[in-house]
Amino acid sequence: MSDRQLPHQIQNSYDRAVARFSDLLDGASAAKGSSVNQVSIRAKLPRSTAYRQFETLEQLRITNRAPSGDITLSDLGWRIGFSAWGFGDVSPFAAATVRYLRIQSRRTSFLGVLTDRKLQAIAYSASRGLSFRSLSAGGQYVVSTSGVFGGNTFEAQDRDSKMEFLILQDIVEREFGSLRLGVIALSSSDARELDEHGLLSDTAHRLRVALRQE
Repeated sequence: MSDRQLPHQIQNSYDRAVARFSDLLDGASAAKGSSVNQVSIRAKLPRSTAYRQFETLEQLRITNRAPSGDITLSDLGWRIGFSAWGFGDVSPFAAATVRYLRIQSRRTSFLGVLTDRKLQAIAYSASRGLSFRSLSAGGQYVVSTSGVFGGNTFEAQDRDSKMEFLILQDIVEREFGSLRLGVIALSSSDARELDEHGLLSDTAHRLRVALRQE
């Protein structure tokens, strides 16, 4: 192996390790948790490897294991995730907020950071039944520059180039981007109805009050 090859191979190995770590935490960021099997399939990891790496994350107190066996982020995990984006004060409210919004709207709900046109979901709660919508791989979307219907609904493209309708509400603004509370609508008409209903804006208002932003 030449000296020129070594740095490139080390970089590739590092990139894969970071991507794997990100996939593991992405599964744990569901408000109700995810099973190790679900995470291993999504991260394309052997189940034994996922179990072993989650054991390490538990020892570091970044994740918890529920009595059901599902993996969730710990309080420390939430603080690390939101603090990395400059929104550390949001972490105590994240799981409860997205779970409440999902129950009330019956739609997949999330908290994410929007920078330019790129949305990175951090915490989410997935809908069930006929209204089920899974979050994009890695929780990443490219969002249109202007809202549909002149409101809070935006067309967004996920990592698989699938188009979704996202309803977004500002929570906190920073120089580099904004924290958004959102839901994934089933269609454009569903988005219009949800937006006009006011549930999302009311939940966003409550979160801003809790954060003393209003």
